Amino acid sequence: MTESGVRRLEWTRIRVPAGSRAGGTARAYVNHSRWVADCGQPYCNGAERLEPRQARIHCTNCHWEGMVQWPPDADAIWEVLAVRPVPQTRNWFPSGHELALRSGCPHGQTIADLAAENVEYGIPDLRI
Repeated sequence: MTESGVRRLEWTRIRVPAGSRAGGTARAYVNHSRWVADCGQPYCNGAERLEPRQARIHCTNCHWEGMVQWPPDADAIWEVLAVRPVPQTRNWFPSGHELALRSGCPHGQTIADLAAENVEYGIPDLRI
C-alpha cells in the first residue's frame, strides 16, 4: 500500500533464457487477402502479416523469431485468389493447418481447386 492507502501492484519480470524464443518455422497462409503466419511460440496466438517471400518472422506479441515456410506455388496461389472481387474470400491454408482444421476451412487446396472454386462463383478461369 502507498501512503494514500491505494494498493500498489508489483510486477515481476520473468527472465527467459537467451535463445529460447528463437527457432522453428511458421507456415505462410492467405487470410482475407493478406499473407500471414502464426507465431510458433506455444500459447502466444499471435500472427504477423508477411511480405511476399519474407524469409523470417518476428512476433510483435511475444518476440518469438523463426523462419517462414512458403508454399512452392505461392505466386500461382496469389494469382488465382487475386481475381476474387471480395477480399474476405481470398483465403488459402496449407494442408493440415491447425487454424483451418479448427475452423472447418478448406486446406491444402491446389491451384486447380482454387480455380474451380472461382468458376463455381462465376469468376472466369484466367489461367486458360
